[in-house]
Amino acid sequence: MGHYLKIPGETPFPVVSPPKPRSAGPGGQPLVLLLAVCCACGYGFLKYGTTILRPGDHKASEPPPVTAAPVSTALPAAEVEDLLQHLQNADATAFKASSELQRSEQWLARLSPALDEEHLSAEKRRLDVARAALESARQSVEKTREQVETTKNLLKERSN
Repeated sequence: MGHYLKIPGETPFPVVSPPKPRSAGPGGQPLVLLLAVCCACGYGFLKYGTTILRPGDHKASEPPPVTAAPVSTALPAAEVEDLLQHLQNADATAFKASSELQRSEQWLARLSPALDEEHLSAEKRRLDVARAALESARQSVEKTREQVETTKNLLKERSN
């Protein structure tokens, strides 16, 4: 049964010889390098070849100069009145939002002491997050009201 193991020079399993290293012959690298150089030359020719072939015609490739139209600072009275009406409506809406934000803050202040118990700590954190969002919203509304007021003043100046 085990006679084949007793033969000198033989092993019970075939030994796999390691793979032979590749020779350092020309592979695909020079071909890839040649392709990259050809592409770069083609791009350069398409980009700059027309100016090289026609040296006296450089102005054809430049875009025409852009002239700005004069801006009219005076607006028609009817348009100014319409814009002012829209801005006043936006200001009124911002004022209403600001008063609603104040009322919400008052409700949050009333609710805060009731959440001081330990088992309501998650609700207390949510209330703090809501209070921070409320403050951010109030700052945004105030900034919007200032911008509307500035725009109204500019419109009044330009209408005169």
